[in-house]
Amino acid sequence: MGSLHTRCQELAKLGRDRREQLRPDNTSSTYTSGIKKWAKWCKQEGFADGDLVSEDKAVLFAHWSSQEAKHS
Repeated sequence: MGSLHTRCQELAKLGRDRREQLRPDNTSSTYTSGIKKWAKWCKQEGFADGDLVSEDKAVLFAHWSSQEAKHS
């Protein structure tokens, strides 16, 4: 039997997979575009922790997104 950490990761993946199976297609496509935008922004900003979500990064992203929308 694997470690507790490995088991937790496996169970979390099962939960995510099940949630995605139950999610309507239009919701998935909406989420996917936002996730791609977040990942691209994090890469451009050069965060050491990549696209891992934190409160500070979410606030910066929200500010950046609002500025981006004003200039579009």
